[in-house]
Amino acid sequence: MINNIPYEYIRSLHFPVYSVIVVSAILVGIVVACTIMYRLDLRRKTIIYTALLTFVCIMVFGLSMGITVSGDIRSIGFTGAGGGIGVLVGATASLFIHRDHEAEMFASWIITAPLMYGISKTACHVSGCCVGIKYDGFGAISYEGENFSRFPVQATEAALFTLIFLIGLAIMLFSNKPLMTSTITLILSIAAKFSMDYLRASHYESKYALSENQILALVCGFIGIGIIILIDRFLKKQRGKINGQ
Repeated sequence: MINNIPYEYIRSLHFPVYSVIVVSAILVGIVVACTIMYRLDLRRKTIIYTALLTFVCIMVFGLSMGITVSGDIRSIGFTGAGGGIGVLVGATASLFIHRDHEAEMFASWIITAPLMYGISKTACHVSGCCVGIKYDGFGAISYEGENFSRFPVQATEAALFTLIFLIGLAIMLFSNKPLMTSTITLILSIAAKFSMDYLRASHYESKYALSENQILALVCGFIGIGIIILIDRFLKKQRGKINGQ
């Protein structure tokens, strides 16, 4: 107890739990996305090849983003923003390759991305990276070697992004409007990522009004919405050709 406030004490771990949880989060997300695609009647071949391509894109972009931003090869490490871009690239490429329930396939990956991110944030919670601001209220945590408590920003993000996934899944199932669902899920995810950064200690180390995380979130958001608009126009054009318009 710090200043008579109850808190969760997290010890340093010598097991590579961060890597295990992140890889597990990606694999769980892939299984969930494949399950959604299967329920939406996509061909089995489409599901398998789309999953393989998206997994490769997630790993490549997720691991290379740190190097791209910093310009230092020693900065290699998996980043959520890179993984998100990998999902967009993999899903978009698969859409044009397989031409099988294109909007539904794309939406399956977009609504599953928050689940992957949410699960992966539990790795940050237990390993003590991207820690929260100093805080001594309800749910406070303290890491080994610190004599003060922090806001549980990683655990909060994990819960929030899992909720966004559930919202996206519900909209997808009940509205049958996959691109609209993708847009709503993307907007909710960017808003959550942007706002939660104010509860992160690193936010206040930035020299600028917006942190690197917030800028990356906005960039990913604009790219994602732009891709959805282009996909929508492409699919409408294709439907027009089929109908002889």
